[in-house]
Amino acid sequence: MGERFERNEFFQTKIAALLHDPPDKPWHVMGHLPEGHEKVAREILDGLGLGDLKRLLESRAVRDADVLAASVDRWFAKAVESRKITLVNFFSGQEIKELRPPSDKIPHKWIEELRDFIEASPEELRYHLLYALAEPCYLKNYPNCLGPADTRIPHHSVFDHTYLTATLVNWCYRTSKPRGLLVHIDLAGVQKYIQASRKVRDLWVSSWFVSLATWHLIEELIEKVGPDVVFLPTCRLNPFYYHWLLRKLEKTGYRRMKDLKNFLGQFSILGHQLSLAKPTIPLIPGSLLLILPPYDILSELLGWEQNVEPEKALIEYFSKRHKDFFEKLVEKTVEEIGKKDLTKEFWAKIKEALNEPRCKETPPLLLRAAVVRLPEDLRKLEDLKKFAQELSQLGVSELDLVYSLAYKELGERMKLLKKVKSYPTLMPPARALEGGEWIYCTTCGVQPAVFDVPRRRAVGGEGREETEKAGYETFVPEEERPYFDEGEHLCFYCLLKRLAGHDGLSPLPSLTGIDLPRSIRSTSWYSAFSLLEWIANLSKEEREKAKAAFDNPRYQRKIEEFIRGEEDPVERRRLEQLNLSAKLKAILDFARPQTLRALKEDERIDQVIEALYSIGLPKMEEGLRPPFGAYFTIIRADADNVGKLLTGHLSYIFSISEQERKKSEGDAKALFRERDVQIVAEALHRVISATDPTKSVQLDSIKQILEKIAAYDLPLVWPSYHVCISRALMFSALADHVLPEKCGAPEGFFLVYSGGDDLLMISSPAQALCFVRESRKFFGDESFLPLSFGEGETFYPTIAPATRSYVISLFHFKHPLSRALAQTTEGMEEFAKKVQVTLGQAYKEKDALLFSYVPRGSILTEEVPSGILPLDSEFGDFYRIFDEVFKMIENGILSHSTVFDLLNLVQRDEILREHPDLYLTLIRRVLERNLQVEKEQELARIDLESLRNRLLLTLSLAGRPKPTSVFAEFCKALQARMVALRVREG
Repeated sequence: MGERFERNEFFQTKIAALLHDPPDKPWHVMGHLPEGHEKVAREILDGLGLGDLKRLLESRAVRDADVLAASVDRWFAKAVESRKITLVNFFSGQEIKELRPPSDKIPHKWIEELRDFIEASPEELRYHLLYALAEPCYLKNYPNCLGPADTRIPHHSVFDHTYLTATLVNWCYRTSKPRGLLVHIDLAGVQKYIQASRKVRDLWVSSWFVSLATWHLIEELIEKVGPDVVFLPTCRLNPFYYHWLLRKLEKTGYRRMKDLKNFLGQFSILGHQLSLAKPTIPLIPGSLLLILPPYDILSELLGWEQNVEPEKALIEYFSKRHKDFFEKLVEKTVEEIGKKDLTKEFWAKIKEALNEPRCKETPPLLLRAAVVRLPEDLRKLEDLKKFAQELSQLGVSELDLVYSLAYKELGERMKLLKKVKSYPTLMPPARALEGGEWIYCTTCGVQPAVFDVPRRRAVGGEGREETEKAGYETFVPEEERPYFDEGEHLCFYCLLKRLAGHDGLSPLPSLTGIDLPRSIRSTSWYSAFSLLEWIANLSKEEREKAKAAFDNPRYQRKIEEFIRGEEDPVERRRLEQLNLSAKLKAILDFARPQTLRALKEDERIDQVIEALYSIGLPKMEEGLRPPFGAYFTIIRADADNVGKLLTGHLSYIFSISEQERKKSEGDAKALFRERDVQIVAEALHRVISATDPTKSVQLDSIKQILEKIAAYDLPLVWPSYHVCISRALMFSALADHVLPEKCGAPEGFFLVYSGGDDLLMISSPAQALCFVRESRKFFGDESFLPLSFGEGETFYPTIAPATRSYVISLFHFKHPLSRALAQTTEGMEEFAKKVQVTLGQAYKEKDALLFSYVPRGSILTEEVPSGILPLDSEFGDFYRIFDEVFKMIENGILSHSTVFDLLNLVQRDEILREHPDLYLTLIRRVLERNLQVEKEQELARIDLESLRNRLLLTLSLAGRPKPTSVFAEFCKALQARMVALRVREG
């Protein structure tokens, strides 16, 4: 490397890169503020007490990183004369409504708040604090003032650019051309691991394990190289990063700790507050993209050996980190078990199971990692002389294509590794090696069981009566029975999950600082949520009537008979101790707003609900219609074509014409490459045209450059393009976190994970559709998301019009959870992702919702009630009518037979679609015939006229020989949704 490496100078260079452009740069460039942006950058460093770093603003590393960060943008910006300051969503082309100039010539309020935070920090964490707070502090002090990095091509913000420049210092430090490492890490088998969950607690732990294991892989790199190395997902506004930083600062005695936590608690998105100080959902996916410095610098920072093969050393490093986290988790769990009474067989057996040889050395997820070295592993442009000549004539240099070349090479290497999908296989337990018996795990069905929970009863041979067996009730302590069910056989991985989700045993709080939720309810809570919410909203008079119904002697006898009828003496004693009558009255005594919150924190509420399902509800007075169903909902979401989006194939997120679709049946690759060039060129042209109405850069000149790049099979990606996606996905994950509150019933949702592109949730059936519509809207319909720290919002671009597909599936609360999870995955892949929608001349795939009801013991097939609904905003009227009809049935305005009458009508759908006026008339007649009250104006709430044109729209579904109509699918979805309305009276 020549010069001696200086750790301090490396981080000082990153600080200079992070602050090389002031956040109000565009306002200075366009003359709205009198100072020059370069002068302001120097004054910012002085104001932060970092004046000695001004020398680095013009250093080669910062200058080259700045150029590399703006590489593709700079091609087109040269000829542009910007006339205004704006910000444009690159993907949708929509322009931000309004930006306002900052109130100060120099951002003194931002400087002062930032300085107060960093002055109190130890020097080794100063860069971390600047990275963590530079953007949030500006959003707080100057809301909606954040302009574009370049006013001539305004598709990403100043902070997008400066944070990217700090990242690219990793490749530009002490070198004349980019030199470093591009790394992709991936954990294989994530879906199977998460699906192997028998209880909601298992599901919660599985998701957290994936995020925490992935985070552990990069934790040391973040600390010693910088948070900027994590390119996808970003560490910007990432609760995992803030939580890690706060824990580090706490150990140093940082005196502004309380102020910093309060500041992070002011963050809000979509108008709802969400503290960034600690993650409350697992949002780190099992896949990472890293931009690292070259191995010689990396080895200096991490204390590694110098003269080794970089790729091998990195893969070994990540493998060791992967195993280390799993071993720590096991060791900490064993430590917690050691505090229990090991004279009891239950705890002794658990400890024995956790000491099974080789198990703790084998993490449940397979690590895959690909590494590309710059420049050694890149295709040499000199070898493509004609290409190099053509590009140089267009003003494009090799430097401009470094990232695209590296990303293509990385993709090809990762493609080979993706074929490795094996699930780790554990050896049978030690007793099996000695000739003992063993069986497979009853939760995952893959690994050998190491811990067996006996049943309460043993069944004799044919014709013999059941005999009592001293089993479950003597083996499992009473306080552990909510965590361990009779007859379970758990493998090492599933046992570890169960213990990690245990309130009194979980190693997660001490190991990671992540607290268990105050309440992890079972699926029965979510199936009964509508009833509990109904109780919470009762007026005083209605509450008294409901209590009288529960107090009715006939209903009390029903409860007593139910308890006496329990054959198992242990279960009977539990029901007697539960005191069902008193507990049911206590529920009715609660008043909003404490009701749902207090009930959700009551550990015994699930037992009350499950007993209530067996007993049924009492008959209520006229006018009281309590909703009470036995079905909960699993919501699954997955972004459509996000892999294509990351590789620059934008054509996959836009609809195509029917003519193009037919053409694609020939040379699909050539067609989509042509469309990619056209769409990327149009996107860039829209961005430029927003600020330069003279359109000095023509669409054809943009296409000319992109066509040359595409002709050599290079992906149409560049650093700022990926920054836009990475930032948007992080904000999407945070938005999904607050949507339950936006839907008005946060206690009716349990967000299992949200990674920005994908999502898994358990919810009440009543709230599921609201969540999906809101989630899809803010993912792919809205071009900007509002964020704030305190008063005033700043709007950030999303990746609209990218789309997401969803599954809403209703399952009985006793349906095996692992099977239900697997069925929603199948529903996503086999139904929602295979929809083809024809909108006039436009043709679109995916972007659909599968709404299904799966009866107990059934599997998801075309025979079960289900509808596949387009999620495009074009179909908003259908969803409004869906909601309106369902609410009218729920409230007794329309009869339950409404849905079946509509389904009968749908049988003639193919003919009726040719006569939309007649179709509308028949739909109206069905509704009128099923009206339960003499109020014709009730039907006026259903705007059937809005359906007129959409009745003609068709859907092609995988596996179905004929297209179907959107209306037919909505009727089927309504039938599935009706399941939750079933009420059983005692």
